[in-house]
Amino acid sequence: MGDSFVALRNVADGTDNDHLEDTASRMKNWNAFYTLIMRLISQARDTGTRPILMPNRRFSDKKLDKPEIKWRLGEVTNSGVGALRLWLQIFLAVTLMVFASTGAQCQTLYSFETAEDFLAPAASWPAWQDTLDRHFFEREAIHQCLSDEEACPPRLRALRHVLLRGADLTFEQQIRLVNRYINKQRYKDDRVSSKSVAGNQWETLTEFLHRGGDCEDFAVAKYFVLREFGVDAMDMRIVIGREAQRATHHAMLAIKFDDDVWLLENDNTIHKNGYQDIEEFVYALNEQGIWDHERRD
Repeated sequence: MGDSFVALRNVADGTDNDHLEDTASRMKNWNAFYTLIMRLISQARDTGTRPILMPNRRFSDKKLDKPEIKWRLGEVTNSGVGALRLWLQIFLAVTLMVFASTGAQCQTLYSFETAEDFLAPAASWPAWQDTLDRHFFEREAIHQCLSDEEACPPRLRALRHVLLRGADLTFEQQIRLVNRYINKQRYKDDRVSSKSVAGNQWETLTEFLHRGGDCEDFAVAKYFVLREFGVDAMDMRIVIGREAQRATHHAMLAIKFDDDVWLLENDNTIHKNGYQDIEEFVYALNEQGIWDHERRD
């Protein structure tokens, strides 16, 4: 998330709302916990002993300043008390695993019905508006390529094939075609820490096809190609969210599809309505406006 967006938000709010935080992995202890339960059951079956759970709680280094849990196995005699304790532990373990699994599957939902999140017109962000202006200027070359194959430069020939092939497809087929086509381009991972406010300039579609880009450029390129198919700008947004597993931001293209919202990823997957790897959606934009999903009133 760049300096310009933070500045734009501050102008709209009249305050400084830079609340970017590190996030920690939520599942690493549950993976170890699941492994331990399998060992408990195996031990009870193979040795006839009754295993018990004894938590070893320690604090990690001061950098993370977060507790971690390690587990070890213990035994009690094969008595009625031990059997009761075993079943209580297994019941507790299963309950905790179900709870953890349910939490892991919860998705951060994205919705277009957030009029209160509208921040400003697209022109209010000069870097974004410059990208739009450059792209619309370059569309002339794209349209000439469509009408005259001989005049089509090499880097646009694959795009020409996609646009001609996809013209008669259904909306869903067009989405999947564009997602696969753009995802074949070269990826350059220049995502930055969420603590950083270092920004970058978005690429136009032709610039992206020439040299590739990062996740934001992939999302923007999908947006531009689908616009060539006539998809309404207000039915699409480039959305940026904070990843749950690492302190970075990630961009995807969100598309309104019937009553759902489809989120197009860089690995060809399409998440419907939400995405569990995203902790919080931060902002979104298209050629009409900018939405700040993280504003604090």
